[in-house]
Amino acid sequence: MKKVVFIVTVLALAFALCLSSFAQTQYSLDALYVNENNYFEGVYSVYAPGTPERAGDAFSAEINITQGDKIYILGWIADNETSVDRIVYRIDGETEYECSDIYRDRTEIAGLPESMLPWIVDFEAKDFVKSGFGKDQDMMELIGIGDLAPGDYDLEIVGKFTNDEEYVIKSTYLNVQEKELTKRSFNADTDKQYFDKIYINGEERADGNDAVAALKAGIDGSDGSVSTIGMFGWFGLVDTSVSFADVLDSFGYIIDDGTPVFDKAFAIETEQTVIDGNGLRYRITVDVSGLQDGKDHVIKGCVKLNNDELVYFDRPDREAIINYKAYLEATPEPTEPPTDVPTDVPTDVPTDAPTDAPVETPTNAPEATPTEEPKNNGCGGFAFGGVALIALAAAALVIRKKH
Repeated sequence: MKKVVFIVTVLALAFALCLSSFAQTQYSLDALYVNENNYFEGVYSVYAPGTPERAGDAFSAEINITQGDKIYILGWIADNETSVDRIVYRIDGETEYECSDIYRDRTEIAGLPESMLPWIVDFEAKDFVKSGFGKDQDMMELIGIGDLAPGDYDLEIVGKFTNDEEYVIKSTYLNVQEKELTKRSFNADTDKQYFDKIYINGEERADGNDAVAALKAGIDGSDGSVSTIGMFGWFGLVDTSVSFADVLDSFGYIIDDGTPVFDKAFAIETEQTVIDGNGLRYRITVDVSGLQDGKDHVIKGCVKLNNDELVYFDRPDREAIINYKAYLEATPEPTEPPTDVPTDVPTDVPTDAPTDAPVETPTNAPEATPTEEPKNNGCGGFAFGGVALIALAAAALVIRKKH
């Protein structure tokens, strides 16, 4: 009898362990705002997961922003086996970005009535420490999302736990629109602009106004030897009451009438005399390796200010404008088909082959038996476990009969 009790106890413990192996994660994305981080003042434009029954959740198949916009989120996440480490976001399933370090404890969630959070009934979190991301008047920012190039992306907001597990809180599409810039030419009343050196493939080729003027009139890359062209100089403001460093967004360039290319790395270390003149140095590197049409192109330097204004470097006699002759990629010559095809191919192929030969079709071929992939139900092979339980139960009956 004792052996029977022991076996039944073992079976009960195994079943209980199987049930307890299911980890549970619960969450709520309460708000997602564009360019507003105060929950009470923002336009209620929520992009949240879950089902319509979840209080506070709403839906959108796509989030639309413009370059430079910011995204803020507010919500919580918890797990019954581990604690929250941090919240991140992921672009196109690969590149991972950090969010602002704004967390709070949400221990009060465990005491909320079922009517407010019906989906967390019977859910016992390991803890609610740091499970709240964002605060009502200081929401969590998805850092750098406004720096993405125009285009469509897959966006995931992900909760990471201290045991290295993670959970996707929100998965959606993100559309980033190009920001319209106000474009203007150099203005001597407000701007300072100098173009001092030219580099080709990283090597200095012109230094000083006369040498630069001669080279920028025409750089010949038609032999395919030119990969990059560099422009070196500085830009600043006449009004010294406004620091140029405070209004600079980034330096860049435009090829012909194409899309401007900006890079914060184009702003380089600046000597004190230029800083005293309320300016900053630039070294703009233009990749021309993709220009292989053999045509003439115009490369123009420019600067983007943080008021969304673009200023061309077209100061008379100092313009950072380069004429460039592109390489022409050779087109392979078409190959001629062979002309020495043999003409003495025999034509007396017999045509009286019998066409009424009987064809036997087996009618009693065995039918294919479909195979079924083994299924894992998340309990460590429950089907096998069921067989084991039956075997153990049978053993218990045998022992009982013997005693």
